[in-house]
Amino acid sequence: MTTSTKDAFRRVENSVHRLSEEPRRKIECLVDELMTLHKKLLTDGDHIQLDIEGYAELNLHVMQLTTIIADSVEKISLQRID
Repeated sequence: MTTSTKDAFRRVENSVHRLSEEPRRKIECLVDELMTLHKKLLTDGDHIQLDIEGYAELNLHVMQLTTIIADSVEKISLQRID
């Protein structure tokens, strides 16, 4: 390869590097933003799962209390009939 060919090749290589630098930085920023959103979604999903489990447990307790109250009302009604 001649010196002028090597110089031309270096100039093209430098130009390509300069032209690709800005888009590469933008892509890296977008990837960082996506990773941040991904982590937030995982965290929010975990919180929602815990909330759902809490509401399910609360619902179970309400159903048990409702059964106890219904049984008590039925016993009181039967006692009044006797």
